[in-house]
Amino acid sequence: MKKPVFILSALFFISFSAISQKFELGIKGGTDVVKMDGLAFNQEFDFGYHAGAFAQIPLSKKIGIQPEVYYSEVSLRKSADGSLNSIYDNTNIDSLSKVRFGKIHVPLLAYFNVGKKIAIQFGPKFSLISSANLKNTGSDISNAVKQGELSAVAGIRISLMSFRIFARYEIGLNDIGDVTNDAKWKSQSIHAGIGIRVF
Repeated sequence: MKKPVFILSALFFISFSAISQKFELGIKGGTDVVKMDGLAFNQEFDFGYHAGAFAQIPLSKKIGIQPEVYYSEVSLRKSADGSLNSIYDNTNIDSLSKVRFGKIHVPLLAYFNVGKKIAIQFGPKFSLISSANLKNTGSDISNAVKQGELSAVAGIRISLMSFRIFARYEIGLNDIGDVTNDAKWKSQSIHAGIGIRVF
């Protein structure tokens, strides 16, 4: 009885050691090009930024998982129409106003290596909307926004020495607007940047 247990324990230790030797931690940063669907916004892409950390956990030579956590901020131009005008009629809102969103993101991505340097990534991303305000006045409008967002993510990663270059398309799956008389607010974004392995 002890011999099979010992063999299984040894195999587990060897497998874990092999995986841990390739385990990576790093920091990342870059740009987000974001559009918000919904009558409150002008349906155009605007630039934002992100910064955070990532890990790469190989499960085999071909596949693995890449969890991340990062913060992003983007200011989206609102439309001249839409529900924000009626809700905040006592606030300085005009067609030039931008709504600034701050979010904390936790993607849980799977990756598939298609070569020594290139990997395809895909999976879900969970986001907490930590702030929403008008950029020109700083007025808080978080009561018009739901706190949580779920997105689907797909993209590519290129590894060059300690650097990780990435580009992804992300699409929001749920309505983040908490306004009943408006079209659904769903985001689309291009997430791109560079990461550096630090461990």
